[in-house]
Parts: sequence; C-alpha cells; structure tokens
Amino acid sequence: MLLPLIYPNKTAWVAFFIMNAAYRGKGLGAALWREMETLVSAADCSFVGLDAVPEQVPTYTRRGFVDCARIPLMSRKPLAEKPLQITWSYEHAVELQDLRDIDPVHLTQLDLAHTGLDRRAYWAADVLPARHEAFGYAVVEDGELTGLIYARRCPDGVRIGPLYAATYAQARQMLHKLMNDYVIRGDFAAEIFGTNVEGRKLFEELGWEYAGVSYHRMWKDGKVPVEQQERGKGATGMYATFDAASG
Repeated sequence: MLLPLIYPNKTAWVAFFIMNAAYRGKGLGAALWREMETLVSAADCSFVGLDAVPEQVPTYTRRGFVDCARIPLMSRKPLAEKPLQITWSYEHAVELQDLRDIDPVHLTQLDLAHTGLDRRAYWAADVLPARHEAFGYAVVEDGELTGLIYARRCPDGVRIGPLYAATYAQARQMLHKLMNDYVIRGDFAAEIFGTNVEGRKLFEELGWEYAGVSYHRMWKDGKVPVEQQERGKGATGMYATFDAASG
C-alpha cells in the first residue's frame, strides 16, 4: 500500500509506503509510486514530503527526495516510575484551556503556520479533538491561539504531538501539565522537530531520553515549505510534530 495525503493548499505528504517482503522486487512498489506521482501531479502540489527510516533514505533519494531535517524519537517513563529530578516555579504561567473548547479553524491555522500543511480535516471538531482516548491543552492570549499540545493513547502508552508554543516557558508548562495529568500505564513517546534547537532540550529537561531512532524528513526536489525552513515558525515554535504518518 501507498497512501498519499493531498492537502487543500497544494501540499502533499507520503504517509505510508509498505510492501510485504514476499512481494518485493516484482515492480509492484514502483507501480504504486507512479500512481502516487500521477495523483500529486494532477493536484498541482508545490511541496511533497515524507519521513523516512534511515534504511530507506537511498530509495527516496533516487526518486528525487532530498534529506532536509531530522525527527528524533524521544521517550520517557511516567512520573510515577520516574519522578522529575528538577523543580521550578511558574512565575509567568499562562492559563491553559481544554483543546476541545478551541475553534477548529484556529487549530488549523496554528498547525498551518508551523508546518505549511493545511490539515483542516484532522482538526475538525469530530476528528482529533473528539477522540475519546486523546486530549490536550491550548494557550490563548488576547483572544489569539498561540500554542497547543495534543496527546493520545497508543499501544505502548501515550503519544504526544504536536506541541506548538510561542515561548519555551509555555511549551514546558504544557508538557509538564500533560505529563502530570495523563496518569496511565505505559511510556510517553514524541517525535521532535529537530530543526527547532530548543525542542530536544525541552524534553530532556523534563527527563525524556533519545530513543535511538531519528527519521529523515525529506522533500521532493529539496523544496521545503517556508514554515519548516530555518527561519520559519516551525524552527522556533514546533517542539514536537505529528507522527511520521501524517507529517
């Protein structure tokens, strides 16, 4: 199977490319890939991205994708098993709101501003915010949504991402609260946007560790949405991303 996600703002993401071992080397993967390219071309997409495991980087390089960033995978034991080794006061703490109370249009706009991907279908009121096994928080300042954190249960524990924030302090406050409130069995996991130099630092400050795996963020012909470039909002405000499957 191969799943291309084509977003309304003429961007695309290759979410899955899977071929059972017994059927590899027969040209089936190439046929799927050609069909994907046809769909993306018909949609006149300006940017096409994917997250690759290290073993597949040469495969995607041959198909015109350029390795542009790293997405480190971080993990952590729950606070009940591994308490925080640091304490601090929140002198400049902000009020956190339930993510479900935020207008999905504003969630989409904040996501788009950090990623360049118009994922309004994800943020629709009856999709991500409504999932019974998920929840999150938002920061609203002077009527404007400036940050959010989203988390959901997964087979091994809790998956966090995305995490967007206007300041490091607000990102830390949201992550800390979620770690305290999401008390279930299992480990935490998150994929960090490596171009944001503060991202990994934040998680390590709260006791997270590198899981030994980094995905390679690759873009067709090296064309990266401005939001994910070095001076884009993603490089300063995106601390954790969605899973590789959704960009």
